Amino acid sequence: ISMMEMVLDVDAIKNEMESIRQQFS
Repeated sequence: ISMMEMVLDVDAIKNEMESIRQQFS
């Protein structure tokens, strides 16, 4: 796994967390 792929994966997880947070607000 390249460094760029890991960064994109973390970014995707952050986006999902943000979406979930907005649903519960």
